[in-house]
Amino acid sequence: MRNPLGAALFLFFLLSGATLEAAPAVDLTTQLRSALQQQQSRLGELQPWQQVLFDQEVLLNHQRFIKDYRPSSNGVSIEADLVNLRHYLEFHASQNQLMTTSASASAPAEQRAYAFIRPQNNCQKCTDAEPAIRTQLKDRLERRGFKVIWVPVEQAKAEGKALDDKIVEFSIQNTGAAAVIARWELRAPQDAAHADDLNFNMHVTLAINDLHRGDADLEVLENGSFEAAFARLMTDGFTEVGLKQSEQGLKQQGGNQILIEITGFTDFAGYRVALKKLQEKLGESEPLVEKKVSRGAITLALKTIRKKEEVQALLSELPSSGPIKWEVR
Repeated sequence: MRNPLGAALFLFFLLSGATLEAAPAVDLTTQLRSALQQQQSRLGELQPWQQVLFDQEVLLNHQRFIKDYRPSSNGVSIEADLVNLRHYLEFHASQNQLMTTSASASAPAEQRAYAFIRPQNNCQKCTDAEPAIRTQLKDRLERRGFKVIWVPVEQAKAEGKALDDKIVEFSIQNTGAAAVIARWELRAPQDAAHADDLNFNMHVTLAINDLHRGDADLEVLENGSFEAAFARLMTDGFTEVGLKQSEQGLKQQGGNQILIEITGFTDFAGYRVALKKLQEKLGESEPLVEKKVSRGAITLALKTIRKKEEVQALLSELPSSGPIKWEVR
């Protein structure tokens, strides 16, 4: 029996040109950010400034904190890099012991960060990116408790590394707590065969007084983004700062570094299983850092206040997993 309503609807769509479309698929970037956001609970309770960093920086630079991902029934599942994520959220200017001190014991010191940016003047793509990078630099430093002061142009009469050194020294002389220099320019062609290629270089120097100085470069292709390159370098830079801050705190607490070797695995998947069991046993508050990789063996560094004998006792409690072994070295 014909359905007159169904026939009428079919005729309507046929005559009107209307189409029934499936719901648009969620793009991979959105899925990865959502999956990373779901990992936040594993970090414990975040302070307000850390939550701001997570929402406005970590999620926007999600690829720096995801080791691996794979399709799942819910879209995508990820292996989050919780160690580096914790390092990234570690540092705030007000909590750093190496910062400048205030003359008044009752008032907190003003943590000043001296900043300088320089795009190549005769490069339209370079100068177009200046406003966005200036804003991003200021926002990133202010989220970490700094008061940003832009270095006067007359204090920057140098090029390359000499410029970086001069700005860092200017910051120290003016009781600054940090210095950030960003400069980007067109790269000279490597050879005659690539004379027409337009490749660029983004350079960032991040110095936090005696705690850290990092100088990093990243190639930017003709269709690439200076803003994205700067974000990546700053993300990696503050991850390194957080690692050093954590190490400093461990030393102050009397902590030490213990080496643990995992052997007996035959492929990367087997290593990941062994590492997961080890981390679960130790607890996520004691991160492991890969130190040495060889065929069938990997050495990890554990930063802890535990004694060597305590760690070995914990390893002996791990469930047997075939030929895989965990040993303190």
